[in-house]
Amino acid sequence: MVLCLLMLFAALAQSRPLVLQGGDVWSEGQLHRGWAVTVQDGIIQSVAPASPVPAGVDWIDTAGSVVMPGLIDAHVHLSLDPGAHWRPTDPPTHARLLAAHRRALLASGVTTVLDPAILPAELGLVRDQEAAGLPGPRVLTTGVPISPKNGYVSVVVPGFPGFATREEIAAQFDENVALGAVGVKVTLEPGMLRPIWPLFTPEQLGWIRAEAAARGLPIYVHAMAPAMQRLAIEVLGAHATVHPLDRPNASVIAAARRAGTYEISTLAAFDVQRYPWSPERLADPLLDKLVPPEELATARAPDMGRRFLQANLDHLWPGMPFPRLALASPGPRLLWAAQWQRRSAAIRALHQSGVRLVMGSDSGNWPVIPYLFHGWSSLRELALLVEAGLRPDEALRAATDRAADMLNRPDLGRVRPGGKADLIVVPGAPFQEIDAMRQVAWVVTGGEARRSEAWLAAGEAQR
Repeated sequence: MVLCLLMLFAALAQSRPLVLQGGDVWSEGQLHRGWAVTVQDGIIQSVAPASPVPAGVDWIDTAGSVVMPGLIDAHVHLSLDPGAHWRPTDPPTHARLLAAHRRALLASGVTTVLDPAILPAELGLVRDQEAAGLPGPRVLTTGVPISPKNGYVSVVVPGFPGFATREEIAAQFDENVALGAVGVKVTLEPGMLRPIWPLFTPEQLGWIRAEAAARGLPIYVHAMAPAMQRLAIEVLGAHATVHPLDRPNASVIAAARRAGTYEISTLAAFDVQRYPWSPERLADPLLDKLVPPEELATARAPDMGRRFLQANLDHLWPGMPFPRLALASPGPRLLWAAQWQRRSAAIRALHQSGVRLVMGSDSGNWPVIPYLFHGWSSLRELALLVEAGLRPDEALRAATDRAADMLNRPDLGRVRPGGKADLIVVPGAPFQEIDAMRQVAWVVTGGEARRSEAWLAAGEAQR
């Protein structure tokens, strides 16, 4: 009798099954026409040819659409508000924007993010919002980056510390582990326009590798120039680089392929550097749907392009002679165009050589940048990967099963029984035409299915 009652209570506690049926299912590069997906209690129960929907279940008609895994954006800065450098803010505003960013990511089909640089207090705010039931993607993190004293990233984003001694490094590792970090981020960045920041010594890099190994943490490295990526792969044993190579280099690409190093794409972070000369990009109606009004107003301010370029020079080339003259010349535009061509060529070379590319938008990035909006940048990243030479299905795999492999999360990034029910429904055929991703219709996460617009509106009463 007691056993029967326990079984009855367990059955009552379960949610009603959800069936997504009427269209197709895409996962791991395979299209299954006319298949259905059954979900219960946040877990995929079955993926099989469609059959009559039984009574007592919820049903989403996916006719004309494809059911696919929720996207994984493997480089998102949730704690940073796009364009915050250019407007006053306060803690309540920051908390409200964080909630809006999380909803925008979910409404864009992003059900998991990796934040590779976040302070404990900011991560605490994210966890508080999750505990309060505010909707958003699953948040994984590498915690506080391990960066040199007076180097990148501490001199660029206030609040992030620098490290010099093994004791300091070990203590930060322990703090990151306590935060639930899935890896550790290490910066190898001498400068983005010219060398201006110190690097770790070989001895310090040895400490970092040893401390990571002692805790079983994979190493994610900020390294873009070929010499820095070589250090990342050969000295640190990088599991992944959080940015790709900034130019083609055959020997480094071969080293990355041999080592199995993942490279996270972040093309959007460099694409936005062209926006001062292309303000028409900000007329996209999807921005009005996804982005908080104050962030859009900052980005669309008439003089923002010039101010953004000036800030770039001030931070990345301090003491540059005649900066006003330089900004008035065609030089900055030509520089960014050349950089973009090199980065696109590097993405193609990495992909064609078999290096494992993973999608990451770098949304939030640096508060001086007013254009890297959460959610919108993830969809833009997919389009940029296709523009750089990947097929749409290859770009989508970089944001689904390949990203899940990098994170060692076999329960994510795939539509298969036993996996997390992180699913999106997209009209058309996004695996053939990447722009279809701009029309995400349904998002399923945590056992709950809502239309994209409903996720955007969710939590408004709690703001």
